[in-house]
Amino acid sequence: MEVCQAWAEEAVQNPDYADEYGLEYTLGDSPRAEYNIFTGYEEMYVGSGDGYGAGFFEAMDQHRADRGIEVLFECHDEELIQNPVTKEIIGCYTLMGDDAKPKAVKASKGVILCTGGFEFNEELQAKYLKCYPMRGFYGWKYNTGDGITMAQKVGADLWHMQQVCGGDDAWFDDPEIVPGGVSVGSPTPNYIKVSRLGDRWGNEEVFSPHGGWKPYANFDEEICDFDRIPSWYIFDQTSFDGGSWGGMVGGAATENGGMGIGYMTEGLDPELGGWAGWSADNKWELERGWITTGATLDELAANIAASKWDDKMDAEKLKASVARWNELCDKGADEDFGRQQLAKVETGPFYAIPLYPGICNTIGGARRNENANIVDPSGNPIPRLYSAGSFGNMNGHTYAITGGNGSENWCVGRIAGRNAAALEPWDAVTEA
Repeated sequence: MEVCQAWAEEAVQNPDYADEYGLEYTLGDSPRAEYNIFTGYEEMYVGSGDGYGAGFFEAMDQHRADRGIEVLFECHDEELIQNPVTKEIIGCYTLMGDDAKPKAVKASKGVILCTGGFEFNEELQAKYLKCYPMRGFYGWKYNTGDGITMAQKVGADLWHMQQVCGGDDAWFDDPEIVPGGVSVGSPTPNYIKVSRLGDRWGNEEVFSPHGGWKPYANFDEEICDFDRIPSWYIFDQTSFDGGSWGGMVGGAATENGGMGIGYMTEGLDPELGGWAGWSADNKWELERGWITTGATLDELAANIAASKWDDKMDAEKLKASVARWNELCDKGADEDFGRQQLAKVETGPFYAIPLYPGICNTIGGARRNENANIVDPSGNPIPRLYSAGSFGNMNGHTYAITGGNGSENWCVGRIAGRNAAALEPWDAVTEA
């Protein structure tokens, strides 16, 4: 509760902070209905920065440059330097580029870890997350959880390692084009979503970018594995011809039913997640192998089973799922899962896109207190060690509200900075 209270008290200062640094933003003119489970939600508004995260970063990075603060790139294999007597963190060792000789970076007053999540570390995913593999994350491919090991070596406790902010994305195992997941959505209702075995398992219209990954944790004892990883969008020629299945770079967040989220930033290097965006007619993706096809459902099932993504697709189950869906379309009601928009999957050839849990970010990292101080398993602060950002967000059960990570990252960053800056230099010598 102390951490929650610290966030709440800091969050109300976000508009003043934005004003101080000249950030352009809009503030909603009414409370968000999703907050009505909280006492006092009538006072809870969502602010949206112009240019989204990219615009915010560019504005703040300019402030950094104006102050002459240096950023060191190509740093890797970092280790914290800890005073063996006082347990204070006084700096870090790092390798830079191809140089194999560690360099010591001295901290004047303290160290703040803001190394992000472990979205692109499958070893940590397998160790901590509730289902595996989560390959549908988009974003910064260098979020590999390096800070977790750094913090553990100096005695830090971890928290919320099983938690994720995310839902599902397509994943194509094509890092030359895009390192992670790709948001997709059907332009027409002629589609369904099935498990890796071929069973339809939910309402395709229900899309949650926050907790939508949880249904993927369904475990099938017969195959001794998660039967929904991957899942598949199954669609017909009508859907294929109906328009683009993917988000377009530079598009609005509401583009293609919201599928533009995560791909609005233009000008990124391909190594950092930049790409040309989805084609307007889906043909490039088909030729690239991102979309699997078959003249019949039997052929489609065989091609899915033979693909690099899966080998469990059952043709009979897939055909039964499509037949059941078409039957529900004839009835005019989805009696199984309550989907509203109905249209048959019947015009061949047929197509499939693989889906994996992922989207936004992992939550877990080093446990911190209300002062953003990283603590040990007993809750005692590790002197001069702080954290901020998505390296240990406070959401323990679920990521529940729009903008939660953004606000927490802003707030905890300020808290960590203030507390670290208020310290005396660790190497100050006082003469007796």
